[in-house]
Amino acid sequence: MVAVTDRILVAGLLSGDPRGLRDVYQRYADRLYGYCLDLLGDPAPAADAVHNTFVVASQRADRLREPERLRVWLYALARNECLRVLRRRPRRGTPARPAPAEPGGAGQVAGLPRPDREVFVLAARHELPLPEIGELLGLSSMEVASRLERARTRLDRTLSAVPAGYPAVPDLLWPRLELNCFDPGFGPERATIVQRAGRFARDTGFPRPLSAPLRARMVVAGAAAIAVGLLAAGTGAIAATGADREPQAPPAAAPGTSVAPTGLATPPAVTPAARPAGGRAAPPSLALSPSPTTGVPPPATGPPGGTSPAALTVQAGADVDCRFGGRFGYTLEVTASADRGLDTAELVVAVGPQQHSFPMEVDGSRATAETDPMYDPEFEWWVEASSGDGQTAESAPERVTQPCD
Repeated sequence: MVAVTDRILVAGLLSGDPRGLRDVYQRYADRLYGYCLDLLGDPAPAADAVHNTFVVASQRADRLREPERLRVWLYALARNECLRVLRRRPRRGTPARPAPAEPGGAGQVAGLPRPDREVFVLAARHELPLPEIGELLGLSSMEVASRLERARTRLDRTLSAVPAGYPAVPDLLWPRLELNCFDPGFGPERATIVQRAGRFARDTGFPRPLSAPLRARMVVAGAAAIAVGLLAAGTGAIAATGADREPQAPPAAAPGTSVAPTGLATPPAVTPAARPAGGRAAPPSLALSPSPTTGVPPPATGPPGGTSPAALTVQAGADVDCRFGGRFGYTLEVTASADRGLDTAELVVAVGPQQHSFPMEVDGSRATAETDPMYDPEFEWWVEASSGDGQTAESAPERVTQPCD
């Protein structure tokens, strides 16, 4: 009997036959459900995330350049779906729901910090190799190994001690999935789910990774006291540990104005003189220089005299909020505007080869987003958006260097 490999499963997906999707579902649904359940701690949204993962897989399997990597590709899709759920959850006054007890021992590692727990669970329960975990989480193999060793030391146990098995995916999920993937009447819902998945890397076909939202809020007084103590001791740079704050969507502001989050230092005001060509507002504290447009093409112009909708155009500007002089990191606050109403928008931040996406709050033709605290001395950012008439566009990329010097 011929073993069914991931390459064969991908061929089944590409055939468009419901049996191809069913075969992939039967192999990976329970695994992905267990992973989503650990990330979200709630069966209902975990099941929704698995459902959306397979909808996207059924429509975008042609993007996967190496079919033998189907497993980690599905995990990447599921992780992005879970992070979108986490970003939509209330950030204040709503305690996180604890993960339910489940086969496989996820509850036994609940005391670990989430970054270490996710690495541990992926290695121990899901048996992903370190390079695949690193690709999934945007980490180097060395960072993955360090987190895994830290988790093992804290638990004082070996990986082999983690029970095998995954929680069973709800029985009604497959009929719902089959309906949404193959019934023509569900075309609009299917298209919405696929569009929300965002863009896929051209070289690998993997979805662009989202950044995990930070839940711990910085205690300003305590952080300031730590800063004063460390400076008095002559320690130099202050470690970022414990300085994470809970991100908040910035309030709406008129174009060209800067709005600082409540209780934080006001970023430099943006004046008309600080605007680079094209109308994108940039605060004086940002050292912005035009970056190569290779791989990030400018918006195309529509065909003259044609009947197709005019090309969408998007412009974006950024403010930087340097917390405590940048010693505890900084955040980038971006406002984008388009020439028509937007359907979706994402802020993309590229640090070296790694790219991270931040969903933007859309209000008509405007979109806003604030990053999690960042510490990198140099990065590049741009906005990717789509309009209701099916047009897509990217703002011109901007390179930021030493934002808090």
